[in-house]
Amino acid sequence: MSEIVWQKDNVRIVRFGTRTPWPPSHANAYLIDDEVVTLVDTGLCLDESIQMIEDYLNSRKLRIHRIVITHGHIDHYGAVGAFRERYPSAVVLCHKADADKLTRKVSEGIEEASETMREFFTSQGVPETAVHMSGEMLRILDGVVCPVYDIEFLKGGEVLESGAIKLKVVHVPGHSPGQVVLYDEKHGILFSGDHVLSKKPPTPLIEMTGEGKFFNNIIHYVDSLHYVRNFKVQLVLPGHWRTFEDLSTKVDALLKYYEMKKWETKNVLEKAGRPMNAYEIARALFPEMPEGVFFIGVSEAIGYLSLLEKDGEVVADKTSHPVLYHLV
Repeated sequence: MSEIVWQKDNVRIVRFGTRTPWPPSHANAYLIDDEVVTLVDTGLCLDESIQMIEDYLNSRKLRIHRIVITHGHIDHYGAVGAFRERYPSAVVLCHKADADKLTRKVSEGIEEASETMREFFTSQGVPETAVHMSGEMLRILDGVVCPVYDIEFLKGGEVLESGAIKLKVVHVPGHSPGQVVLYDEKHGILFSGDHVLSKKPPTPLIEMTGEGKFFNNIIHYVDSLHYVRNFKVQLVLPGHWRTFEDLSTKVDALLKYYEMKKWETKNVLEKAGRPMNAYEIARALFPEMPEGVFFIGVSEAIGYLSLLEKDGEVVADKTSHPVLYHLV
């Protein structure tokens, strides 16, 4: 599935809905058909998705000059190595905080972080069996990732010129440590990655940084939402689903959603009438959560607890194992 989402004179931006085997079933890649042909995100390393983009390039007799990855989640960078192999002179750009993910298979990242992650999640009350199951499920994803080894780091503030399109790189940590959005102020265009979506709030996951520290995404995510709210935008090009126009309205809805989930989390503790660990709270918030994807629910629960801690509503007792969260 592809469509031209913006065009002015001979310059086009084309959206490709690349398939994913999990909800929301597609991730967007965008091709900026300008003097410097730029691919923003790649989708997974699946032949059908790669061929869809190749068909457009061939129809226009184009070659990719630059690949920009908005963030280090595999549905957005999985095919980066495949495209780099086809276009060896193309420059690959990604924020430094996420770039190491592009250089390895999923299983390699799991092996490097397995013990630290196991200790962290079991300290949050997650059963050992669930941690193991999740690791095994993630290893299956090796088949849809084609790594790349030569990456230029972004830090935020750079301007990537394609010709008529000039994209300012804005670092908005939250959905991932290295999430960036790309902003063309002149034309009012924002490539939002998974920072702001049209249908569903993004899930800021707990991730481990290259320094072996844990990145608390929701705290950063809320701050980053405030930062982009007043960008003068006419068209938002998100990482999933359709394009949209009303950036500030979407941001306000997201801020309201996270405020609501924060108080739902407090209500879980109030109803229990006792301290709880993050896994118990996640189970209460998301009763249908499958064991194998526990880290999504636990990431969210820890994020909401962090917001409550920041507000002075909750305190974490880190001397207990697992960590227990108390109402103040």
